Amino acid sequence: MFYTEHRFYGKSMPTTDFTSESLRLLHSSQAQEDLKGFIMMLKEFDRYKNSKVMLFGCSYTGGLVAWMKQKYPELIQVTYSTSGPFYAKDSMFEYLQVISRMIYNLPNIGKQCFDGLFYGIQQLEQEYDSGPEGAASVIKKLGICPPYDPKGDYDKAAVFQRFGVEFGNMGYEDPEKPSNACNRLINATGETYAEKLVNYRTNGTTPIFCYRTVDYDSTAALYADTSLNGKERPWFYQQCNEFGWFVTTETNTQVFGKSVLPFFYHQLCRDAYGATFTDENILLAQENTNKVYGGYTPNVRKSVFVYGSSDPWAPMGVQESLNDEALTFYIQGGGHCWDMFPQSDEDSESMTYAKVNSRAWVKKWLSED
Repeated sequence: MFYTEHRFYGKSMPTTDFTSESLRLLHSSQAQEDLKGFIMMLKEFDRYKNSKVMLFGCSYTGGLVAWMKQKYPELIQVTYSTSGPFYAKDSMFEYLQVISRMIYNLPNIGKQCFDGLFYGIQQLEQEYDSGPEGAASVIKKLGICPPYDPKGDYDKAAVFQRFGVEFGNMGYEDPEKPSNACNRLINATGETYAEKLVNYRTNGTTPIFCYRTVDYDSTAALYADTSLNGKERPWFYQQCNEFGWFVTTETNTQVFGKSVLPFFYHQLCRDAYGATFTDENILLAQENTNKVYGGYTPNVRKSVFVYGSSDPWAPMGVQESLNDEALTFYIQGGGHCWDMFPQSDEDSESMTYAKVNSRAWVKKWLSED
């Protein structure tokens, strides 16, 4: 078994910086060529010359391995994709829909937590929209560092994006985390939903230490560091240049308000990588990605796709089995890439079924001539 590293991540750096010029070498198609070169190099050794090749990927690389098989079916025998997104999409509002549904379905506390977030964020947005003083008040209440000088919808999006990020990450982590966070929210003090949400964020005290400044400019600064220390920059470049997958609140069927829309991310793309990232070009890049890779329906066989119902990336994945040798498994209650761990007595029935059957198919395909 070999673990390969994607160019521009970790130690695999083809350039000495992350400038926009350097990042032109960062593309999913180029990563596939790197992987092909690695496999061909291994096959020059006698011990690997006749070896079969199976690729395994989680999240973005879950998509990458299937795209690789689609491009080089003679070289790759089997692929296993867990939580892999395939369909490039600008406004990925489905991400927060999944998180909202996960919260609502929490046993005993789901409805209370759902309402607490929905109405709490709604009330804070209304106060923010009441004028400069209201906006400054919301920012200060949330423990965000000064200056309290919000400027328009871009700053508002940066502030309210935090709630979706915080709860969204829970789809990746320990299944107890959403319950723990919701219990804290439900038990927070306050006369209104907004007060309870603020006290949840600040643990019910006046913050002694503020969070970092949260506004559009500080968000843009995360992607502005062109040195190799700018770890946020490569992945966001791929989003702007290939995939989209911008997490937005552009639907009423989620609890995180209405403030985070595609315009926010498109402007970040331009400020980070240059004026060529117009709205039109960003959308054309996503369209081209789906044209090249097939969107929801990559043309593959002997491939497994696994998703969890609480995985916020699942809506961008292969929604159903494509043929009798390209099979999709769903894990009820499963999160992001949870099936990649060994079988356990603590696995749910759905998790056990997905692990046992997906791996049985892989074993069968690898045993075939």
